[in-house]
This record gives sequence, C-alpha cells and structure tokens, in this order.
Amino acid sequence: MHRLARSSSLLPIAMVALASACTFNTSWLDRTVTTRAVPAAFDVLTLDTTPDAVLDGASLRITGGARTDAEAALHVVGLLGVRDDADAIVRGFTIDWTHVDAATFGVQVTATSSATERAWIDEVRVGLPSARDLVLRTDRGSIDVSGITGRVEAHAGSGSIAVHGAGVVDLSATSGSIEVSGAAGNAHATSGSIALDLAGWVDASADSGSIDGRIGGGGTLTTTSGSIDVVLTAPLDRDLVLTADSGSIRLVVPSGASMALDLAADSGSVSVDAGGAHHDGHAFNGLVRGGGFTVRARATSGSIDVVERGPS
Repeated sequence: MHRLARSSSLLPIAMVALASACTFNTSWLDRTVTTRAVPAAFDVLTLDTTPDAVLDGASLRITGGARTDAEAALHVVGLLGVRDDADAIVRGFTIDWTHVDAATFGVQVTATSSATERAWIDEVRVGLPSARDLVLRTDRGSIDVSGITGRVEAHAGSGSIAVHGAGVVDLSATSGSIEVSGAAGNAHATSGSIALDLAGWVDASADSGSIDGRIGGGGTLTTTSGSIDVVLTAPLDRDLVLTADSGSIRLVVPSGASMALDLAADSGSVSVDAGGAHHDGHAFNGLVRGGGFTVRARATSGSIDVVERGPS
C-alpha cells in the first residue's frame, strides 16, 4: 500500500512535464497576407464566403476612408509544430482582386492543401473609399463595416453584423445580433437582438430577441419573443407600426411632436404621457396635438408605454 501511494504521487509531476514538452513543441501562427493596392475604379464591392471552403468560418471587416485605392488582406492563424515552416504555410494563401462586371469588384482567395492542414483564414479585411456600396455574405463568421457611406447589404448565417455610418442598409442574421447606424433601412434577426441608430425609416424584425435604439422615421418594428424600446428622434414621415407577441413596447417621442395613437395590449397595461394626453388602461386611441401619422402598437403579452421626451 505504501509503495502504491508513493508511485501515485509522481503522476502530477509526470503530467506537468508532458504538458510542458507539448507547449514547447508548438507555436501559434498569426500573420497577414495582403493584396496589391489597386485604384478603386468600381462602385460595388461584393464578398461571399459561402461557396468557398477556404473561407468557411472567416469574418469580414470592411473599412472605408478618405482614399482612392483599395487594398485587401487575409488574417491567417494556426497552430504549428516544430517541423512546420511558417513562411511556407503563409505563402500557401493568396488573395487578389476580381472583376465581377464593369462596376463591381470582388476578392478571390486561394490556398494550397498543405497550408490549410496547419492554418486557416480568421478574417478578410478590406480598405476602400467611403463612397462605395457593399454586398457581403458569410455562413459562419461575423461582418463588421465602418466608414462606408454607400448602401450596405449584408447577410450572416451564424455570426453577428455591425455596420456603422452607412447609407441605406439591408441586413439579416440567422443566428447573431445586429448593430447598425446609418441613414435608413432593413434589419432582420432570426435569433438575436437588434440595436438601431437610424436617421430615417426602418423595417426591423427579431424572431427571438429585442429591438432597441433610435429611429428618425416611421416604418415597422416586430418581435416574436422580445421587447421593443426605441426613441423617435424626429417627426414621423410615415406611419410607425410596433408589434410584440411576447414582450413590452416602449416608445419615446420628440418634444412637441404631433401624431395619432392606436395602442392595444391583450395582456398588459397601456400608458400614455405625451402632448397633454395622460392615460392608463389596456388600450388608447386618440390624437396628440391634432394628430398626424399614426403610431400603431400591439402587445399580445406585455405592456405599452408612450412618453414624450422633455425639451432639450
């Protein structure tokens, strides 16, 4: 019994030694592969990782700026053994520009089989002039866009989408959140929340997640399982329809705004404190400062709260 106990006490030391040996026999690869810079003589950039096994799981990062050229890069990562040649593996990945049509550019990525055995593409990065349109799609990877003032169309299968400072947007995420600031547009999330900061109209829906933020116009906001909490930053330019099947609705309207309100909660309260109107109940139908475009809100299981923002 004494000998067995003594032998067992050596096991942790042996395991530490083995772990240390494994640590010293591997290294982390973290490199960037770039294209040549080219004149940005195109109106639209399109990137689609879905049909390309080399790009499976890669995220997209697009940055606009005050420039006249365009440049793309691959962020390559991997775990290398002591006999692996990092430079040779990195040389196995290439990226270049393609002409889709006269107005559209794309990016072509290739990789040798020996390179993909040891490393993978973590992210595709593109820098280009701000005044360009984008069409982006990933199956498994996030999308991040900043500094682009044109139209942005982005679709992510499993990953989040973040777009900042764009023009009109058309965004959809199957499993991931959406965060967007821009002029106006569409945002649809199947499983994830949506954060809005739009100057104009909006059409947004979240099947399993909330919608919140700031909007500058009318449109439609819909949640199946989640709340809606938005601030209207300007007078309505069209009707605004808010629907929450399982969640509450809160709308903050601008000081001095006029509108018609059509509010109803099946299982919850309705509260209004705007334009001299004060109401608590289960429904409200009336005019604020003589009326205008209509705010129509429906909550199946949750409350509705409409309040007026104080003077700035």
